[in-house]
Amino acid sequence: MSDEGGSFGSLLRHHRVRASLTHEALAARSGLSVDAISMLERGMRHSPRPSTALALAQALRLPAAAREVFLAAAELATVLSRPAFRPAPPSYPPTVADDWTEAHAALAAGLPKAAAAVALRAIQGVCLDKKATRGRRLYDQIEELGRAQVIHPALVDWALQIRFFETVVSRPDQDGLDAVPQEDAVGIVTFLDELLHLTYELPDRLAELRAGTTPRRPNVVE
Repeated sequence: MSDEGGSFGSLLRHHRVRASLTHEALAARSGLSVDAISMLERGMRHSPRPSTALALAQALRLPAAAREVFLAAAELATVLSRPAFRPAPPSYPPTVADDWTEAHAALAAGLPKAAAAVALRAIQGVCLDKKATRGRRLYDQIEELGRAQVIHPALVDWALQIRFFETVVSRPDQDGLDAVPQEDAVGIVTFLDELLHLTYELPDRLAELRAGTTPRRPNVVE
């Protein structure tokens, strides 16, 4: 996971070590206990309270940009810890499943840039899983799979309308995402949902039906 939506504990430890602070020194600055800081860093506590994250950001004396990412990671960790998200279907590739979960969590947390970045990464993960040519623009990969009838042609037409697909090449979590409006993030995550449904879930469902779960036609009595 990225720093915007990844492990809050690892991000906390990174900033503490970079500031040359021991657990005791950070505890003294922040007003938190040594045990609380240690548990956050080790992932034993996944969802810091907003007041805790703010106290740590102030104690670490983070610059504005780093502070924004730090507080966003804390908020996203809280959202991810909630049981409201349905688990990813087993047919999804593991890394794609993780990104799908994270994208929805970021969207729910009001973090459109993080949601778009992770959703784009998941979409490219699907393209690569389906053997699209590496190193090409994301839209070109989608179009290639459409020509090969690997993904639904309607998705290819839809992808053409999403401006971020035209510029993303090798790092979807970094390219062209300086500013992402909420509506654009929603569009990208919705596209991901449909791509996953048509590419993985629907074929699995059809395979189940072909395997014998399709209801038999009733006998006709003349």
